[in-house]
Amino acid sequence: MYLTYDDIFDYLKSGRRNNKNRLQAYYEGKRIILTSKDELREFLYGNNDAYADTVSFGKVSERLADEIRMISDGVIDDLYGGYLEVEKGHAGHAIANHTEPKELDDLPLCEYELLLAFENTNDAKVLEVTKYITGERTVTLGISSEDGHVIMIETASKSRGSLLFRNGWKINNDKFARNYLRSNPNSAVSESLNSVRDGIAPYMDNVTKDVMDVNSEKCTRQESNLH
Repeated sequence: MYLTYDDIFDYLKSGRRNNKNRLQAYYEGKRIILTSKDELREFLYGNNDAYADTVSFGKVSERLADEIRMISDGVIDDLYGGYLEVEKGHAGHAIANHTEPKELDDLPLCEYELLLAFENTNDAKVLEVTKYITGERTVTLGISSEDGHVIMIETASKSRGSLLFRNGWKINNDKFARNYLRSNPNSAVSESLNSVRDGIAPYMDNVTKDVMDVNSEKCTRQESNLH
């Protein structure tokens, strides 16, 4: 899934506009691609000074590109082979604001789960595509986890031909159904959502403090095995 050093020059040339920041970072000796989970973990959670502000960790698969094209009614039709990107500020926001639950039915987003979400981006289900008055479009993806659900919000930029990670958080099945299934009459989307739900373990209706504490302890146990 990760890129290799052979991808560097193609990445430098990617997109529909010349990315001066990317080129400048490369000439300054900064890393502009991620080639392993260790590098992804370092970029997200460690000292990432050696990396450019925006890096790529993979490419958009044909399946994911086709699903985005379908859900967007053909508006976003050029993502196959485009780059999956993550930016320091967006990643920092997700980690700072969603490691612990913020709202009812949110769940703790553990380090190992965020890493898993990145690594399984191409296996994610497309939940919705949203267009803003600025012209920006976001693609919301759903990825199954052991006891709930991780959602990554990424920006599809036609000028860049890439998906840029914008945010990530975890919710339980109830909130997932409430926010994405029942409110969306699109049959294709509903089928997509149901296939995501099939991969999610049953979870209790409401998240109590005790459940949050249990999940936080689980995060600690799981993450201790990563290092």
